[in-house]
Amino acid sequence: MGDFNLRTARAGDLDAINAIYNYYVEHSTCTYEITAVGAATRKKWYEERGAEHPVIVAEADGEVIGWGALSA
Repeated sequence: MGDFNLRTARAGDLDAINAIYNYYVEHSTCTYEITAVGAATRKKWYEERGAEHPVIVAEADGEVIGWGALSA
């Protein structure tokens, strides 16, 4: 694996976060979701995060390649 950076997610990352998440909804059993998450739902989820429950992205060459989040 090449170099990548970890950083706090921004609103502009939500499409990439959602694309990664929805891929696994449709192609794996690592989530209990059975239908893809829409953009409005992902935006609301992101807006409910805070300093105690951040969203972090992994970025390589300006592209979000992974993400993680803490939940209550």
